[in-house]
Amino acid sequence: LLDGGSHQLTNDAPFMFGTTSGTTSKPKLVPVTHKWRKTIASIQRIWIARCSHDHPGMLKGKVLTMLSPAVEGESRCGLPVGSVSGQAGKRVPWVIRRQYALPYEVCEIEDYETRYRLAVRLAMAESVSTIVTPNPATMVRMAETGKEHAAQFIEAIRRGELGVDVDHLDDAGKAICRDI
Repeated sequence: LLDGGSHQLTNDAPFMFGTTSGTTSKPKLVPVTHKWRKTIASIQRIWIARCSHDHPGMLKGKVLTMLSPAVEGESRCGLPVGSVSGQAGKRVPWVIRRQYALPYEVCEIEDYETRYRLAVRLAMAESVSTIVTPNPATMVRMAETGKEHAAQFIEAIRRGELGVDVDHLDDAGKAICRDI
């Protein structure tokens, strides 16, 4: 399948390969089809509608979501390899996406420590009413990052500064931070 064969794991041809988190061993590649993506989008719409009904204030503030990059590389057959959550996050309805506390580009910062510091710093400056992430460990790491750097981030917000060192990032990472 990675070399371009079809119908080995799915009836439909994949348009990308999603990466697993690798919690039990190294990350695996899972074929993702358009039919599957459409099904997931339908489930997300139902979830959003139901949650909005049950929790009318969920969209009064910003939505904090921490995703992995939609595209992290390319398979041997030329299909993109990346995060299914990143793909889904980019396709969330605009009415929700405009409420994001973080720009999608934050998830594309390769240095994880800087990515988390920047995400927490930006989220601290917003009124967040909903938190969504595919991996609960993400929220634990964000809470730990916030606890460790709270005073620094609060002072940066007070001064209107970013408060996160980005000098060590590559040019793409620095460009993302300049746009924030």
